Amino acid sequence: MIRPDFYLTEFDIIIEYWGLKGKIDYDTKMEEKKRLYKEAGKKFISITPENLRDLDNLLKTKLNRLGCSID
Repeated sequence: MIRPDFYLTEFDIIIEYWGLKGKIDYDTKMEEKKRLYKEAGKKFISITPENLRDLDNLLKTKLNRLGCSID
């Protein structure tokens, strides 16, 4: 069983924060999770530590790409 970091029920979108990206074991699990989401047809957003400095704009952009308008 996998659990997302965040799940936006209103939009059926998963948000994953890959905070330990770059560690071999973590990266392996990260890629597996991404694969499972894609196979299940789930919409998901990936966020990395580098994204945190402009998180508001990043989320707005990614949500808009998935068809969710946020003001």
